[in-house]
Amino acid sequence: MSLHLVDIPVKIFADGADLKGIAELYRKPYIHGLTTNPTLMRKAGLSDYESFARAVLKEVKSKPI
Repeated sequence: MSLHLVDIPVKIFADGADLKGIAELYRKPYIHGLTTNPTLMRKAGLSDYESFARAVLKEVKSKPI
Protein backbone atom coordinates (compact mmCIF):
# COMPACT_ATOMS: atom_id res chain seq x y z
CA MET A 1 0.00 0.00 0.00
CA SER A 2 1.42 3.38 -0.93
CA LEU A 3 0.60 6.49 1.05
CA HIS A 4 0.14 9.89 -0.55
CA LEU A 5 0.98 13.20 1.11
CA VAL A 6 -2.71 14.08 1.40
CA ASP A 7 -3.26 10.84 3.34
CA ILE A 8 -0.63 11.18 6.08
CA PRO A 9 -1.93 12.06 9.56
CA VAL A 10 0.10 15.27 9.94
CA LYS A 11 -0.57 18.77 8.72
CA ILE A 12 2.11 20.32 6.55
CA PHE A 13 2.58 24.08 6.70
CA ALA A 14 4.79 25.86 4.17
CA ASP A 15 7.08 28.62 5.39
CA GLY A 16 8.30 31.42 3.15
CA ALA A 17 8.26 35.05 2.14
CA ASP A 18 7.87 34.90 -1.62
CA LEU A 19 4.37 35.79 -2.83
CA LYS A 20 4.62 33.70 -6.00
CA GLY A 21 5.91 30.70 -4.05
CA ILE A 22 3.21 31.11 -1.41
CA ALA A 23 0.53 31.22 -4.11
CA GLU A 24 1.92 28.05 -5.74
CA LEU A 25 2.11 26.17 -2.44
CA TYR A 26 -1.39 27.33 -1.49
CA ARG A 27 -2.76 25.36 -4.45
CA LYS A 28 -1.12 22.10 -3.30
CA PRO A 29 -3.68 19.86 -1.57
CA TYR A 30 -1.10 18.50 0.90
CA ILE A 31 -0.25 21.99 2.22
CA HIS A 32 -2.63 22.74 5.09
CA GLY A 33 -1.49 26.28 5.81
CA LEU A 34 1.25 28.83 5.30
CA THR A 35 3.56 30.75 7.59
CA THR A 36 6.16 33.47 7.38
CA ASN A 37 8.11 35.63 9.78
CA PRO A 38 9.96 38.97 9.78
CA THR A 39 13.37 37.29 9.38
CA LEU A 40 12.28 35.49 6.20
CA MET A 41 10.64 38.64 4.88
CA ARG A 42 13.76 40.71 5.56
CA LYS A 43 15.96 38.08 3.84
CA ALA A 44 13.59 38.23 0.85
CA GLY A 45 14.16 41.99 0.66
CA LEU A 46 10.78 43.01 2.02
CA SER A 47 10.46 46.05 4.26
CA ASP A 48 6.73 46.75 4.12
CA TYR A 49 5.43 43.76 6.07
CA GLU A 50 1.85 44.99 6.19
CA SER A 51 1.66 45.39 2.42
CA PHE A 52 3.11 41.91 1.95
CA ALA A 53 0.63 40.43 4.43
CA ARG A 54 -2.27 42.07 2.63
CA ALA A 55 -1.04 40.70 -0.72
CA VAL A 56 -0.80 37.20 0.79
CA LEU A 57 -4.34 37.50 2.15
CA LYS A 58 -5.59 38.29 -1.36
CA GLU A 59 -4.04 35.03 -2.61
CA VAL A 60 -4.68 32.69 0.33
CA LYS A 61 -8.37 32.56 1.11
CA SER A 62 -9.16 29.13 2.49
CA LYS A 63 -6.14 27.95 4.48
CA PRO A 64 -4.63 29.17 7.74
CA ILE A 65 -1.88 31.74 7.59
